[in-house]
Amino acid sequence: MRGRLPQRQDGVALLLIVLVLFTSSAAVFLSAVNNTNVDLTVANNAQREMVEAKQTLLAFAMAYAELFPDNPPGRFPCPDTNNDAQGLPDFPCYNSNVPGRLPRRINTESGTSFMFSDHGMANDQRFWFAVSPDYVQGSSAVLNSSTPGMLRLDRQADIVAVLIAPGNLLNGKSGGDSSPANYLENANARGTNFVSNRAANPSTFNDRVLPIYRHEVMTLVTAQVVELVRGVLTTYYIKHGNTLPEDEDFFREALAAAALPAWFAENHWDTVINYELPEENKNRADISFTGCAITYTVSFERPDIERDKASCEGHP
Repeated sequence: MRGRLPQRQDGVALLLIVLVLFTSSAAVFLSAVNNTNVDLTVANNAQREMVEAKQTLLAFAMAYAELFPDNPPGRFPCPDTNNDAQGLPDFPCYNSNVPGRLPRRINTESGTSFMFSDHGMANDQRFWFAVSPDYVQGSSAVLNSSTPGMLRLDRQADIVAVLIAPGNLLNGKSGGDSSPANYLENANARGTNFVSNRAANPSTFNDRVLPIYRHEVMTLVTAQVVELVRGVLTTYYIKHGNTLPEDEDFFREALAAAALPAWFAENHWDTVINYELPEENKNRADISFTGCAITYTVSFERPDIERDKASCEGHP
């Protein structure tokens, strides 16, 4: 019995040493986890607010024709290039796709303000923002479903706008002004060909980039345009004894005779709309758009406009 006690004491001592080592290691581990969690929380908050800002920008583009009458839907605000306290867009901006800050707000022609995002105002970490020239406010370029986005992200093309969360300043960047080169890495500071941080070294590159694709914009805009087309077809249907235009020529004549918004013809929407009257049912018409994979069906047997796809993505 006497010979076992030291072994038990040694065992207790060893257990205490293991507990001390475990506690020390756990403290270091938890500290690292806490630091990582802080970084992840900041990154996740930025990502969440970027998604919210993207949704707001898409809502703005969809409502653009109402906010700025006689202009087509689908345009985006100019960036804020001088980083002033008001955070308003700076004009003109339609000759450049170099990023500026995402505006805090924009004043519409009705006198109201359309709010975008206040993210990062307190710590000089506002989102950066760039727009393809044909899609930006103030541009006179034709804008319809076939208008390509001129921006690129990594190997992806047909992008109409990008949002960039800059992250902490790296590589001796100074910040504190309105130059994208003092916040953004590599090609992101120059515009057009943007790069994300998914395949880069986070110690030398920490930009987070969120694109807005043409198909995302045109999924919303074509839904608006097809509502106008339904109005034209309704008028024709009533006027011609409950019949629809029998072919595309008659359909285009109906479009030309209709009282449509000026932006419709000015942006050549009449040239990108395709019309088809199915043989099996003359009370419904199929409407599609060049550059969009959706086929809409306008039927006079039911009130809703049907669509065969949820998105323009995958257009020929």
